[in-house]
Amino acid sequence: MATSVPPDPVWPADASPAERALWRWAVDQLPERVRVLPGVHLTDLSDGQRDAEADLVLVDPEWGVLVVEVKGGAVSYDAHHHRWWRQLDGGRRREVRDPVEQAQRAASFVRRALASHQIVDGSVAVGWQVALPEARTDAPGGAYLPETKLWDALAADQLARRFAQACHARGIGEVPPGEAGTQRIVTVLRGRAVQARPSAAAGIEVHEREVLARTESHRDALHAFAHHRRVLVAGAAGTGKTVLAIEAAAARAASGDRTLLVCWNRVLGAWLATQLTSRLAAMGSPMAEAVSEQLDGRVVVGNAPSLVTRASDEPWPEVPTHELFHEVMPDRLTPELAGGAFDAVVIDEAQDLTDDWALALAGVLEQGGRLVAFAHTEQDLFGAGAPIAELCDHTHTLAESFRSTRQVAEAAAVLTEPLAGAPAAVEHVAGDGPPVRYVAAGSEAVARVARSEVDRLRRDDRLTDADLALLHLFANPHRGNAPAVAAADAAGELVETNCATFKGRERPAVVLALDLRPDKADHAAEAARTAYVGATRARSKLVVVGDPEVVATYGFSELAERLAGRS
Repeated sequence: MATSVPPDPVWPADASPAERALWRWAVDQLPERVRVLPGVHLTDLSDGQRDAEADLVLVDPEWGVLVVEVKGGAVSYDAHHHRWWRQLDGGRRREVRDPVEQAQRAASFVRRALASHQIVDGSVAVGWQVALPEARTDAPGGAYLPETKLWDALAADQLARRFAQACHARGIGEVPPGEAGTQRIVTVLRGRAVQARPSAAAGIEVHEREVLARTESHRDALHAFAHHRRVLVAGAAGTGKTVLAIEAAAARAASGDRTLLVCWNRVLGAWLATQLTSRLAAMGSPMAEAVSEQLDGRVVVGNAPSLVTRASDEPWPEVPTHELFHEVMPDRLTPELAGGAFDAVVIDEAQDLTDDWALALAGVLEQGGRLVAFAHTEQDLFGAGAPIAELCDHTHTLAESFRSTRQVAEAAAVLTEPLAGAPAAVEHVAGDGPPVRYVAAGSEAVARVARSEVDRLRRDDRLTDADLALLHLFANPHRGNAPAVAAADAAGELVETNCATFKGRERPAVVLALDLRPDKADHAAEAARTAYVGATRARSKLVVVGDPEVVATYGFSELAERLAGRS
């Protein structure tokens, strides 16, 4: 039995059954001296950075290294067009990457890795192999893929013999690595074990999951919900307002109250629906199945305009968009349209509401019902200025920020420089994280450079699309299509939109593109509020891209210095 490194692999979710099958064949059938390495990631830094993945690497002290590319399913080769295909149901097929090219590329990466680490004196044999464990097929033959370089389903009980055939000869000057050399090869390819400390991003997630139980401020807020019928919760970005909004709505819904959880932002509304459902399910409440975007439902969640639009059968008048959204729509929000009054109304990001919307939402509340609103004036991007406090009989302020690292929080504070007065002091308890990166770009190139920064975070920091958001101050590739942004956010895809559309949401890493126009510097306050919102969407990593000269004209003097590399 061969030796697997690691002995009991933890397979990624996308690992194919074919890869697992070949690993098991190798462990069961190959000699004990052979090391079996599944899923080897390879990086070549000799000319920039390039990456490859070896599905399986076999290291034999008596021969060398064999790199195996594995393809699952019924795979066939079309010699006429030089294409590989996987057969699907119903006679369909899908093209797959050339396994020969993949195997050869991975083998070349292994050769360079061993050479760069000077593994043993002389050269170590590095070969490649293609495996189709779930298919029965002949090799294409010739110089392209000889019989000895293809393992198909017949290798299930013949792998030791097939392995010996693949390793039957070494090239001139190549020497066996021996036991000591094999150990070094395994260390180079697999890496050494190291003890990790929790990252700041992981710490933030833990903080946010446990925020309700860990802080006096949040316990006091929950106490206020129980003892006051109309509560305003004020707090800066990252203080846990949305977490508390979900908790407040879940508590009322689970107790049997007809509940409305509402916001202005469509992306946030979609996320709130998912989170409230999950929270009720975790509580064991049957109300988890009652969560709906239908305004006449039992537990209603969504953004206010969409809820009203979906519920209203009457045609909309042909009036300016602002009038439609901020006068006509709230006028239609009545207990009759909602199928009756609500026992509890919870409003997140309440600073986005105009007077008419605030009064309309208060108007669908049952007399003596509970109203809980969450707001932060620094995030009022639309100048709504609704007097939410006047509708409430108690105000509670959140004083600790849990979302962003200290570095992100400090950078966000710098972005408020053009505003009159400093933002309210908040204690940041999320800990330290990586430094904020400032990237200078000409005003016309900000968007392009910002997208290249996203690519750099993927490449250098190994961040996935689920970790990333690219936020422009004002430009929006999905303008008028907020559902597309909500769908991308829910699916864990890269989010690219403007700051206002993503308000209320967050990602571990944010690239903030300061697409400021030199002729619009009189809108400095709006730009500062929007930039603050964008920066505070980042939990751990923030990259700011902008033109130093342009941002200086808006009053961002400290930011201009940082972008220019002078601070």
